Amino acid sequence: MAERTLRLLAALAVGATILAPSLARAQTSTYYTPPKRLTQGSSNAPVVGTGSVTVKVFVKKTGAVGTVQVTKSTNPGDDQAASEIAKTSTYKPGLRDGKPIDAYYTLVLRFNGNAVTIDTGSKSTDVNQANALVRAGKYADAKTILTSYLSTHAGDKDASALLGVADGYLGDSAGAAAAFDAAG
Repeated sequence: MAERTLRLLAALAVGATILAPSLARAQTSTYYTPPKRLTQGSSNAPVVGTGSVTVKVFVKKTGAVGTVQVTKSTNPGDDQAASEIAKTSTYKPGLRDGKPIDAYYTLVLRFNGNAVTIDTGSKSTDVNQANALVRAGKYADAKTILTSYLSTHAGDKDASALLGVADGYLGDSAGAAAAFDAAG
C-alpha cells in the first residue's frame, strides 16, 4: 500500500512539473500600449481644399517612421500633404510588456483652407482638449476636464471612453470600468 501511494505521489509531482509552466503562461497578461504622436510634422505640399485624410503610419520600435499609407480621403488633392505631415511627425513607439515594438498608428488630419488639424472625431472643444492632454500624458488634467464636461453631457460616449482611458492610466480600475460601461 505504501509503495502504491509513493507511485501516485511521484506521478502527481511529475504531472504538476509538466503542467506548471503552461498554467503560469496562461495567467500572464500582455500589456499593449499603442504608438503615440509626439509632434505634428509639416508639409510643403499645397493644401488643395477642405476635407479629411486618414493615414496609417508604421512606427518602428525606434520611433522612426516606416511606411505611410492613405487609407481614406474625402479630398485626394490633400493626400500628398497628409502623407508628408505623417512622415515628418515624431512618434513614441508602441509597447508590449514595457518593451518597444513595431506597430501602426492611425492619424486623421482635417484640412480647412490652409489650416490642418488633428481630427479626434469630437465636435466638443472640451473633449478635444482632454484628448490632447491624454496624448501628452496629463491624465489627471484630462480627467478633471472630462468629469466636468460629462456632468452636463452625460450621454457623450466619446467623452466617457476617453475618461475610461484617463482613469486606466491613473490606475483607477473601477472608474475606468464605469466610464467604459457608460461609453457602451
